[in-house]
Amino acid sequence: MFLRLFQFTRVFGSGCRGKHTSSTSSKPVAIVTGSSSGIGRGIAEELARTGYALTIHGRSVAGLNATADLCLAAGCDEDDILCLDGDLSRNHVLENIPAQTLKKFGRIDALINNAGEAFHPDKMSLFDTSLFDRILKVNLRAPVVLSKHALGALKVTKGNILNISSVTVDNCRMLIYGVSKAGLEHFTKALALEVASAGVRVNCIKPGAIMTPVWGRFGNLTDEREKQLEESLTHYFHPLRRLTTQEDINHAVTFILSDKASFITGANIPVAGGAHMPFDGRVLQHLENKNAKSDSVEKAASE
Repeated sequence: MFLRLFQFTRVFGSGCRGKHTSSTSSKPVAIVTGSSSGIGRGIAEELARTGYALTIHGRSVAGLNATADLCLAAGCDEDDILCLDGDLSRNHVLENIPAQTLKKFGRIDALINNAGEAFHPDKMSLFDTSLFDRILKVNLRAPVVLSKHALGALKVTKGNILNISSVTVDNCRMLIYGVSKAGLEHFTKALALEVASAGVRVNCIKPGAIMTPVWGRFGNLTDEREKQLEESLTHYFHPLRRLTTQEDINHAVTFILSDKASFITGANIPVAGGAHMPFDGRVLQHLENKNAKSDSVEKAASE
């Protein structure tokens, strides 16, 4: 469907679909990196539903096509979507995304730094310098450089930068991945202070575990293994005893971008059912069993 709607072109090595005409969109415009799948795709679809024009980015052209179809179904017009593919470790890609967004839409109202290099088996005994460099380039350097290139336009619209971090920063579950996200959270606060007087807000949300295709990078998951993983994450990772959902993330994103959050900046907000608090699921289970036993004793005594 989408292939028939738009002519495929390439701009500075980054795949683009859409008409690159200069105009000013009547809608607010959001850039969502890493939106060819997973959390980014869900955010893009939600923003399309709430009235945004979109630049969607990812490394998979096929994935971007699928995201674009979802955005069209959610209410975007054909001219409200710009697709850009490219590796965020490359400078020309980072320069191109805001530049092409401005060329097409004439404005930028929100930059969602969602793209991230997934956590790998991540401990010092498995440390690999090239992987370390890759994770830092995509998870930390790319949001910083993208923000720099988009900031001028965001000052005009008094827009938002929203970074997607992780609760691994708080619960110390990962090493290199957590370091990259901790840096992203510091960047969020530092930039928020710098640009507050210009009316630009900079915030961060920290999702808990959510079942996305990223888990497949640990190996091919069978249905049984995926179910076991989901049960384990539910029981031992989230005190509220369920996984993070895309809807949880979408609600947080639309709130932070809205005028209802106009006095919130420099915040790192967990959307994780308590998973940002270090805890042992086995201890929590013990307390629950103890409380349940106590309740039953009290009930029996009162009868």
